[in-house]
Amino acid sequence: MIAPYGVFQTLDGPLNLAPFTLAMWGKLCVLLDLPELPNDPRFANNEALSTHRDALKALLESR
Repeated sequence: MIAPYGVFQTLDGPLNLAPFTLAMWGKLCVLLDLPELPNDPRFANNEALSTHRDALKALLESR
């Protein structure tokens, strides 16, 4: 499984995200002005992203 994946709520309405590679994940973090996330051990690789899926979803939706 990949994470983040799915529909995320934004101020403008729902947004579907599916960055399938770590490179895409890094680019998404830059676009969201969260460039530090890929260096956070909770979000540094696919296994960690999946393990911390709920925390990640909350963090992205709060952004």
